[in-house]
Amino acid sequence: MAMGLFTPEMIDNKRFDLIVIGGGHAGCTLASDAAEAGLRTALIEGSSNGLGGAATHETTIPVHNMIADLFTYDHAIVSREQPQAYHKWLVDDLTKKKVTLIKAWGQISAVDEVLMVNTKTGMSEGAIHGHNIVIATGTAPALTADLAITDSRIVRIPAAIATIPTHSPRSILVYGCNQTAIECATILAAQKHQVILCSESEVILPDAPQPIQEIALSLLERLGIRLCMDIFSLTLTDTNTDSIVLELENAAYTETVMIHHLIDCGGRRCASENLCSRELGIRVASGDQRIVIDALCRTSAKRIFALGSVTNSEMTPDTAQQSAHALASFLSGETQGCPNLVETPQTQTLWLNEPIAWVGMDCTQALVNGHINAVEGFVNLTNEFSTPQRTGLLSMTIDLATGKILGAYALGHASETLIRLVQSLMRFEINAATLAQGAWDPAITAAVRDALNRGDKQE
Repeated sequence: MAMGLFTPEMIDNKRFDLIVIGGGHAGCTLASDAAEAGLRTALIEGSSNGLGGAATHETTIPVHNMIADLFTYDHAIVSREQPQAYHKWLVDDLTKKKVTLIKAWGQISAVDEVLMVNTKTGMSEGAIHGHNIVIATGTAPALTADLAITDSRIVRIPAAIATIPTHSPRSILVYGCNQTAIECATILAAQKHQVILCSESEVILPDAPQPIQEIALSLLERLGIRLCMDIFSLTLTDTNTDSIVLELENAAYTETVMIHHLIDCGGRRCASENLCSRELGIRVASGDQRIVIDALCRTSAKRIFALGSVTNSEMTPDTAQQSAHALASFLSGETQGCPNLVETPQTQTLWLNEPIAWVGMDCTQALVNGHINAVEGFVNLTNEFSTPQRTGLLSMTIDLATGKILGAYALGHASETLIRLVQSLMRFEINAATLAQGAWDPAITAAVRDALNRGDKQE
């Protein structure tokens, strides 16, 4: 049993104001806030790792500087002691606030009832009841379907760096086109491995603005990483003691490659098995099975809420934490509503990886998505706002018809700070006319004014 968590038979009073299923970052934050506000709270977590979630317990590749000299990159791995220390801190904090911590899998059996399922036997060991239930089970790494086999050389991304020897060059195929896949590929290439980046997508970073895609492509080319895009079939044909034989196929060709390791960065799956039964009326998105929620984190089932990455899209820990704070306030009756619990569509795509950062859409993406009045403005930070802390470029995309900010990207130092500010402005729907008056950051004001000027010239 993970330290500090009760097993089902140890629970006496089984009625609560709030039951939180999932002890990750969002779930623990919500439970802590709710208990502090006076709600009798239970938190159920079944992982053998205890509390903290994927961000704590999965060995991850650190975000690195894509333009820096990768050949001196230090790929530090999260130590085993850090997750244990964080888990202990969480247990101590929640215990002090009188949160009941339960070691079990939570399975919703009614709108006010959660079964406590033994993690070893899979059998129910009783139920607890709650006025409100929050699903905060997050996501888990998802293997590509065709590669879901047991082989020590086919690994999911959390274990990738730790399992590949660094003393001798290897041939490695990285599957995926997202940020994690590119980070993984570039780190391995910097270690002198021969790397193939393979994806079913036609482009890398498909959600990114085109300038970011071009920078990433340039980086991959500089490191000698080979791209195999638009692959619709990736078939394991043979494994022997030294190598893995894969057959890659797209519309133009079929190719057989021999590699030492395959790293699957295909994405993550919704970790909500046994929670979304039709009887409960919880609606899920088609395809990825994410739980659909409204602006108050409510599901389509009465008094059942969902929070964090198990919902509409992946959330960074700080976004999940902000949402948890707001939901706790709502559930404890401190506020009448929480209008900013869920990011708007414009802010769902966010990358903070200085010196490159972006949020929302660039002008090309905006036009493709039906914003026919989209226009893009630029400001050269190096020339106009040059300081030791601020260099590079800022682009802002706005909709001339509505005045809404549709997105932005920044290159250079302080890019993350700028994009975080833009994200907040988008979240609170500050329009372009207000920004042009200069009440916020001067660089943002300059970029918005440039966009408005370009719009005037188009008319």
